[in-house]
Amino acid sequence: MSDTTKLNQRPEWTALADHRKGALPRPDLRELFAQDPGRAERYVVRVGDLRIDYSKHLVTDETLALLQE
Repeated sequence: MSDTTKLNQRPEWTALADHRKGALPRPDLRELFAQDPGRAERYVVRVGDLRIDYSKHLVTDETLALLQE
């Protein structure tokens, strides 16, 4: 049996939407890199040969955790 729940009605989506609503008002990427010198390395996800770099997006550790649920 497959789950036919619409994506935007799933609890994972709701958690991500709630996180976005409560996020800081539009942080500056330069500020995020200044606060976290390891950001460029830590915000890269590899899946096989695919490399996804989230470091230049307005995401936090919590955002990435929610995306990976």
